[in-house]
Amino acid sequence: MQRAKREPASQGKTVAVLLDLNSGMNRTGIEIGPDAIELYEMAMSADGLEIGGLHWYDGHHRQADAYERKIAVETSWRRLTQFRDQLLLSGLAVPRIVAGGTGSFQILAELEEPNVELSPGTTTFHDTLMTDLFPEMNFRPAIGILTRVVSNNRTNFLTLDVGHKACAADQPAGKRLAFPSLPDAVEVLQSEEHLVIRSDRAGDYQLGDHLVAIPRHACPTTAVHEFAEVIDNGVKVDRWMVRGRNRQLTC
Repeated sequence: MQRAKREPASQGKTVAVLLDLNSGMNRTGIEIGPDAIELYEMAMSADGLEIGGLHWYDGHHRQADAYERKIAVETSWRRLTQFRDQLLLSGLAVPRIVAGGTGSFQILAELEEPNVELSPGTTTFHDTLMTDLFPEMNFRPAIGILTRVVSNNRTNFLTLDVGHKACAADQPAGKRLAFPSLPDAVEVLQSEEHLVIRSDRAGDYQLGDHLVAIPRHACPTTAVHEFAEVIDNGVKVDRWMVRGRNRQLTC
């Protein structure tokens, strides 16, 4: 079992930590079992650490059928609560559980488990991915990229200034943006600076005309912009700085 390096406590301060468990997503977290208990006990007794509980991120539950997703979420949740109960029966405190992805948090909320903090990943800038994956949650996209026509020299084609530098490129090519004013738009080619789309209504647009592009994935799209303009009923009311864009290691 790998263990994090134990740093000495400084000036009597303590840091609250959660034990991250592998929910089946296989991205981070220790497997439920004896090693997890040993690590939990070590954290409880380590100088400068205070055990905060358990972390359970199950972002891989994206089943299109809401009932199938509910069964999968609840099945994996039982594994977690059985482990929690095992800790409690051993005399180890579990102050809270931080759990849930965007696709599972609503299901977990209905279980009404005590001392659970839900942590859906997409909470502000909803995107078309959330709308497509979880239609029963009635997400409405809340982020748009203002883009301009930079070329209209071919029939039924437009070139826009919304390339990889302006939106997330982690989604499959051809499925990265949606255009409310051009619902028939098809993404043909995207480069670092530009996006070429095909639409029967391309002829309605001239050089410099604006369109709003809704990203399929809001999170990495937000991170490539310094700020977001807040629009309420068509009027700019605020500007939010994207602080996560300038993240850096401090130790």
